[in-house]
Amino acid sequence: MYGIDLDKSLEYEVASMREFAPHEKHVKRKCESDVLVMVLSGVLRFNEDGVDYEIMPGEYYIQHFEAIHGDSLESDCPRYLYIHFRGTWNDSRTCLPKRGTFIIEEIIGCMTELNRLVYGGGCKTEILSCFYNIMTYLLNGRNHTESQAERILKLLTSDIKDPPSLEELSAMCHFSRNHIINLVKKEFGMTPYEYLKRERIRLASSLLSATDISLEETAESCGFGDYTSFFRAFKSVRGISPSEWRGKCRQRSDI
Repeated sequence: MYGIDLDKSLEYEVASMREFAPHEKHVKRKCESDVLVMVLSGVLRFNEDGVDYEIMPGEYYIQHFEAIHGDSLESDCPRYLYIHFRGTWNDSRTCLPKRGTFIIEEIIGCMTELNRLVYGGGCKTEILSCFYNIMTYLLNGRNHTESQAERILKLLTSDIKDPPSLEELSAMCHFSRNHIINLVKKEFGMTPYEYLKRERIRLASSLLSATDISLEETAESCGFGDYTSFFRAFKSVRGISPSEWRGKCRQRSDI
């Protein structure tokens, strides 16, 4: 499953416990880092890249670097820990999926200790130790087996250039096409192929910012049949064209 690769280095930035007031909404922003959110009580709602999400107690979610968050949804007084960090996104056996569950009683001590160290002047080593313990717990100590929706998306994105069709997914998972769509939409807030499109755009965004390959090669590498379809999909997700995205990334790197 696509997520944060814990076999790669992580760069911790900041962490804090947070509690929303009644009717408070998630901040409107463009993420400048990856953000791990772990909900302890209440319900956190936000819109990420045009998709609505609802994170319940005992659930975590990793907001993606450069994702766009809207402020249209009211939350239900959530109390949660957030950690800003920078990691590497890919698909490997050491990846922490971007969404999952945890047992509050098992990890609340470490979460509380991290918050105490941050505000009590703990040394960097102590803070990093808590951060790594939380990430390791979520990877190895999660209390859930892979959900049906996660399994479907893992199959779908196993080959991002040539993914299985809905009919092939149906045969592999022994579910009807509609049941597959409903499972994924309920857990991830989008259809399987909306998810695939966004993962392709995330990969394309990384290639455009980190390499000099042509726009046409980028489109092909990410599974788009032609540049026109790539252009339309990219602009629908990012709000700008692929060439504009590359230009902005280069401007930031020159600062």
